[in-house]
Amino acid sequence: MTGFCFLNVFFSTILNPNFRSFINKIVTTYPISQNIIFEINEMEDYGDTKVFMQALNFVRELGIGIAIDDMGKGNSQLQSIIEWKPDYVKLDRYLTKGLNESKRKQSIVKLLLGYSQEFGIKVIMEGIETVEELKTAKDLGVYIAQGFALGTPERLKTLLR
Repeated sequence: MTGFCFLNVFFSTILNPNFRSFINKIVTTYPISQNIIFEINEMEDYGDTKVFMQALNFVRELGIGIAIDDMGKGNSQLQSIIEWKPDYVKLDRYLTKGLNESKRKQSIVKLLLGYSQEFGIKVIMEGIETVEELKTAKDLGVYIAQGFALGTPERLKTLLR
């Protein structure tokens, strides 16, 4: 995952009338769009599905990836995975916490991994804090993860020396 920049984006940002020109200017000025992934958080209502899908298609045409953030939290819907066709799905910490002790959570994670593998979606498990959670995630087939069990967040300046 080195070299990718995941940015949290709200529906209202994507649907803002100035968004297209702003993102287009950024992408044409700085050719880094292949490294940007917009993490869309479903905290807001996106309104008109057709308008929202047009905005997502515009983002994709610029080479920017799409991720659904916090999947498994109460706000995320399976409908989004089907309709948005994201490049990434980030599994919420809710699914991670106690994963090693919960057969129900393990079953849901396996289900999401199977669907994602079939349709070329990369799954990222967020919030892994214990060695046991990490081992269970690995045993289930999770390939990409983040959390304190893997290391603490670092400033980019420190990492890019």
